[in-house]
Amino acid sequence: SSQAIIGAVLGLAIAKGARGVRFRVLGRIASGWITAPIIAGILSLVALFFAQNLFEQQVVQKEPQSAPVHTMQNFHQPDFDLNAVISVAENQFRISA
Repeated sequence: SSQAIIGAVLGLAIAKGARGVRFRVLGRIASGWITAPIIAGILSLVALFFAQNLFEQQVVQKEPQSAPVHTMQNFHQPDFDLNAVISVAENQFRISA
């Protein structure tokens, strides 16, 4: 990446005395590294706004999730085994649409 190349060239220049390093140019390059992600984030938010509102695209679909009352009551039992729940939670299950 450009950061690795700039870092290597800068490190070599500093090792040789740092007289030829143009810190103003280096500062402009570094400011690009900072501003580019910020600008990309702003453009992404604008694109999301247009996709969601202008084209009436549904971006997020909320699906309510709840546990039955008898399941929730089991969590309060003194002999409840939390390790069994963790072992089930670590598995992946297929959900048919």
